[in-house]
Amino acid sequence: MRDTILEQGPGTSGGLASAATSHAAAREQLWTRPFALLLSAGSAFGFAFSSYHLLPKYMAVELGAGPAEIGWVAGIFGAASVVTTMAVGSCIDHVSRRALFMASAFLLAISSLAFMWVTEVGPLLYLLRIVQGVAFTMQMASYSTLIADMAPTSRLSEAVGLSGSSMLIMNAIAPAIDEPLAAAVGWPSVFALALVASLVAATLASSADGSKPVQEGRRGTLLQVARRPHSQLYIGVVFLTAIAFAAMFTFLQPLALAEGYRDVSSFFVAYAAAAVGVRLFCGWLPDRFGRKRVALVAMVLYVLTLAYVAAAGATSLVGIGAVFGLAHGVFFPALNSLAIQFSLPSERGRLMTLFAGAFNLGAWGGAAGLGVVAEASGYGAVFSIGTGATTAALVLLWKSKAMGRARLRVV
Repeated sequence: MRDTILEQGPGTSGGLASAATSHAAAREQLWTRPFALLLSAGSAFGFAFSSYHLLPKYMAVELGAGPAEIGWVAGIFGAASVVTTMAVGSCIDHVSRRALFMASAFLLAISSLAFMWVTEVGPLLYLLRIVQGVAFTMQMASYSTLIADMAPTSRLSEAVGLSGSSMLIMNAIAPAIDEPLAAAVGWPSVFALALVASLVAATLASSADGSKPVQEGRRGTLLQVARRPHSQLYIGVVFLTAIAFAAMFTFLQPLALAEGYRDVSSFFVAYAAAAVGVRLFCGWLPDRFGRKRVALVAMVLYVLTLAYVAAAGATSLVGIGAVFGLAHGVFFPALNSLAIQFSLPSERGRLMTLFAGAFNLGAWGGAAGLGVVAEASGYGAVFSIGTGATTAALVLLWKSKAMGRARLRVV
């Protein structure tokens, strides 16, 4: 079956009627049983992984860690993720992506079990974050590629947004459950719950066998895919934006605790509610108005949120979380679907692996450097750096023509 793909840049206005017609015709093809099972598997994995969003608080309160130690633990996670990118990228278009997802869930389960014995910032903690970094890269690449393979072309942005939402919603649910659970029973109960969720993810993924076979045909190596102009732009924008993500997710918690907050889960609830809400009710925006244009608008919100925290501090975790979630919820589906439409179907796995590597390098590798900055200059400097990185990403995407021209491609 041959699908005609209309690829729109920010200045393209033609083709909206035909895109809308195609959208309506393909609507019933998105929600299949395998697609729903895969989204459920993503949610279960997301719950387990989101439990570790509270790791900065756990380290600060239970282990007595300072900003630099928190940053280094996040950094070792990022380093493991980036190194794993090479291995995953070389095999993802040749092996079962479903099996890769299941393996990532089992790794997360093993590490969650071992976390019950962590008592200090030491070798065991670093080793477990390395294992989780490996698992996260495997899951990000396999999950996003499976979703893209299952989705009709005309609903690609919507499908990408739903896959992200299936995990994003757990950014609200997991911390909201785990924080009071840790206070009442202790942190080992949090890790035990993450263990169970990981095993549920693996079980659900084992039944989600609805993706199309891996595409054959022309296929470049991971390095060849990375050298293409649209890939280089994609990698650069993801990396820079992820630095802002690192500032918000790693250092807003210790900043809030330093300013007198006792609970920080309200940030995650507001963030996830906004991100998921905009994807559920406005997931069609990038496909309708142009993926690059919508991504640029969302990036402006990114910049404004980081700049506000840099200037005013953690004045309202709910407000900050809601605006940041709105920006994140719009930006990444638009950017990812924009990158996918300029890639060969046979290379989607490699492209998504590059995304995972770039994001993890910026988000978690960047956190190590930001921790040192926070130790030396305070949290305001961390969010100022995040503002600068996101502004650079905005300018890079805005000025680049690598993914800005409309074209018609048949696959």
